[in-house]
Amino acid sequence: MIRNLIFDLGGVLLNYDVEADTRALAEAGLPEYARWHEYPELGMIANGYLNGLISDEEFCTRIDQFCAPGTSDETKFHSMQAVLADIPRERLEALVKLRERYKVYLLSNINHLSWEYSLGQFEKAGISPGSCFDKVFLSFEMGMAKPDPQIFLQVLEDTGSKADETLFLDDSSENIASAAAVGIAAYKVPMNSPEEALRSLIENNGIKQK
Repeated sequence: MIRNLIFDLGGVLLNYDVEADTRALAEAGLPEYARWHEYPELGMIANGYLNGLISDEEFCTRIDQFCAPGTSDETKFHSMQAVLADIPRERLEALVKLRERYKVYLLSNINHLSWEYSLGQFEKAGISPGSCFDKVFLSFEMGMAKPDPQIFLQVLEDTGSKADETLFLDDSSENIASAAAVGIAAYKVPMNSPEEALRSLIENNGIKQK
């Protein structure tokens, strides 16, 4: 029986704007996100920053070699944040309703700037994170990030949850596999489209593991 729900933020509750992201990366002279696998060091630096595991200063210094000459720090930061869009109020209302039946948690790979932006989106929607979640887990505060299995074990320990009573929802196949490896039921949500999963949970129709 599922008693606990863990939601990802970006691409699940918070919409991603891939086109805006691609434009911002191009402005900085960086390749689109889909090509980062061609540049392992770039991916390591950018993901480390996006997950809050390296500082603003270190990010700007290390990413400079991949940027167009003369790229400002402001443009570098913008290239990492531009993907973030809005949080539809209906999704947050669904989370509030789910808390009537489940413990609901947020587990996000995120840095401090992206979290500040996200808080602004909660405010625009008129529903606070405290109304949606029993507890919030953020990579930049935890010093670890998905898909590290340890982050899932830490969430289970901190919340007193059992893995076999917990469902994790994310848009990343890698994160889903990592959660499943520690015994958590895991469901891959199509990017920017959690509505079907939310509706199934609210109607208590069950949700098939993917």
